[in-house]
Amino acid sequence: MSSSLGKARSHYFFAAVFLFLAIAFIAWWRLQPVDLPPKERQGNDFHAVRAHEVLKGILGDQRPHPVDSAANRAVADRITAQLREIGYQPRSVEGVSCSQKSQTCARVRNIVASLDGSADGKSVVFSSHYDSVGAGPGASDDGAGVATLLEIARLLKQGPPGRNRIVFLFNDGEEAGLLGARLVVEDPEVRDAVAVINAEARGTSGPSAMFETGGASGWLVDAFSRSSKRPLTNSLLNTLYTLLPNDTDLSVFKANGMQGLNFAFGGDIGKYHTPLDNLDHIDLRSVQQQGDNLFGLAKALREADLNQVDSAGNPLYTDVMGAAVVGAPAMLAPLGAIVLLIAMVFAARRIRRHVHYSLKDMVRGGLALPLAIVVGGATAYLLMFAMSMVHSSTIAWHSASGANRVVLWAFVAVTVTFSLRILVRRAASTGVWVGLGFAWLICTALIAIVLPGASYLFLLPGMVLVVCALAAPFVVARAGQHGLGGLAVVSAMGCFLIVLPLVFLFEIMLGYNAIYGTLGAGILISMAFAWFAPLMCQERLPSYRYTFGSLAVAVVLAGWFSVRAPAYTADAPQPLNLIYLQGAGGDARVVVEASGRRPPVGVLESMGPSTTLAQVFPWTSTRFYAAPVPSAMLPDATAAVLGIESTDKGGRRITVELRAGPSVTGLVLVLPATAALRSIDVKDGPSVEYSTSDGSQHHAFTCRGESCDGTRLVLDVAGKEPIPVTLIRVSAGLPASLESVARQRGQFAVPQNNGDESWVLGDTQL
Repeated sequence: MSSSLGKARSHYFFAAVFLFLAIAFIAWWRLQPVDLPPKERQGNDFHAVRAHEVLKGILGDQRPHPVDSAANRAVADRITAQLREIGYQPRSVEGVSCSQKSQTCARVRNIVASLDGSADGKSVVFSSHYDSVGAGPGASDDGAGVATLLEIARLLKQGPPGRNRIVFLFNDGEEAGLLGARLVVEDPEVRDAVAVINAEARGTSGPSAMFETGGASGWLVDAFSRSSKRPLTNSLLNTLYTLLPNDTDLSVFKANGMQGLNFAFGGDIGKYHTPLDNLDHIDLRSVQQQGDNLFGLAKALREADLNQVDSAGNPLYTDVMGAAVVGAPAMLAPLGAIVLLIAMVFAARRIRRHVHYSLKDMVRGGLALPLAIVVGGATAYLLMFAMSMVHSSTIAWHSASGANRVVLWAFVAVTVTFSLRILVRRAASTGVWVGLGFAWLICTALIAIVLPGASYLFLLPGMVLVVCALAAPFVVARAGQHGLGGLAVVSAMGCFLIVLPLVFLFEIMLGYNAIYGTLGAGILISMAFAWFAPLMCQERLPSYRYTFGSLAVAVVLAGWFSVRAPAYTADAPQPLNLIYLQGAGGDARVVVEASGRRPPVGVLESMGPSTTLAQVFPWTSTRFYAAPVPSAMLPDATAAVLGIESTDKGGRRITVELRAGPSVTGLVLVLPATAALRSIDVKDGPSVEYSTSDGSQHHAFTCRGESCDGTRLVLDVAGKEPIPVTLIRVSAGLPASLESVARQRGQFAVPQNNGDESWVLGDTQL
């Protein structure tokens, strides 16, 4: 080869490949949930087996228990009884709460129990929610969080007194729009707390990750890093979560200026919000790791000096293979990037005194990183698009998770390394390495300014790179020019250690069927493979040919298994809800809600030959499979006008009382945008505001739960003309006549989120 690094032998390339595979395997292994401790260690430590027994008692018959249902009240009663049994005096915070975001209201009942500290101490809230979706019992989401906090409450109660008060908060109505948190955030005991620690789940297995922080929560990150047995966290997760449209109860507390941390496990996402989120499918190892994290943090915060909380802001942080958490203030990220760039300039000048390389070689190296990212990201996107074309009626990635992983990793590796090989094969390796280093550090500086929480992803490998670059002249003096190949491998290893665990974490938390999951994994893999560029600068490189051939074979074999695998299995079923839809005239249809995917053949056949794909609901253009069915003559809801007042603005305030009868789970009012709805005041609750210029064709208001029957609303509208209103009465389940259709789902399709429902539409005027 033409330079010291360019003359590196094939064993450097093989060494990098070996390190890549070894670190990837270790990262995967370290992301498995922790093993359960021996039963004899159940005494004063958290143990998932004991929490599981508590969860069994809380869930009872494992019926779904959405907000303001009889089943949910029974769960709340059992939580209250459990708290009293272990020595607490729980109280309820009840009322009507509304979400402005989803324009949904419900009556909620939050449960609060406190463990006092010393007189000069402050308080920390540990929070979870006990309501479930309508489709399943929510054993993981968030029954596991409830049981974990109950077990921690017992352990702390039997321990010695502490300095600070611990407040255990069991929220209601999270699934309906964070309703319980919106109500209880005004409670003095919660509002005055120093921080909120929230426990969640987005699946039934997987490692427990601390994925979100509140404002100025760096001191909490430090407390977690010191107390956790196997920490899994990084500031990139927190940064990405703030960019996504997801919310948990912590979102409400953050919006009210409170600090906090959010924990969750998210494996087996196919069971999330389905009947499979039950006691049989919950992974106790995940509960154990979540419990270890929360119990360790509770003990640390109980004795911490909360009068000296550092509110300087959130730091940069990441765990390193679950062994420890490293971090620094985020404000230092731009400065750190500049220091590394200056050090790299100094190192590059010293290296050039010993080894010749040209500016052209550096440019090729500098292009390697953006080329790898663009090619890797495009490959991941096009691969998902191709899978979508092959599986046009189902999800893109089928159920063979191992084969899917190999296809994505190997295909990205093939395209990225092939592109890099073309770019650098005639370049001097030392120049490519130096140019790649400058490109990496420039990206570090840009990321530190734009997304500081993600900058550790570049800063830590950049530190390893600069150390290697500064050491290069000494290595050449002692080992000759071939020693630079080893430095290239070491700098690549620095990237592998930080980047590769994130690829698996994206797969666990998002899944490949989410575009963010596939695209994010592809970009991260390509960032790692960019570091192979300095090791491919050789006209003839047998090690590359062997590796490229192996990757190509892996793509073909894994691709065959991936494509041939069934789209859905009993462990990863298709989400599919059935809706009985009864119109105002008594006509009825059964509607299939399958997230835009084709339902199972058996379901369509059981619906009859009149099944069509059509627009069913007047307020949306989305089409659903639907078929006419005999009417079950379910009762409809009514809206009785109790009074109309003229307003100073030329509009009206219309007071109505909603009547729905027993077994109602929700009511929905749909008004045309021409009604110029300004707000809806809910009796004993807040006001829900509406925009008259948001471009929507309809406005909707949703009331959730049994208390909707008899609720009163005051609608503030701008016009004087009568308003046509569609009033939808929602109840859980289907008429008996549709049981045969429901059975055709088989074991590979399950209800999700709200589950099967019966909707009765009625038209009225206000």
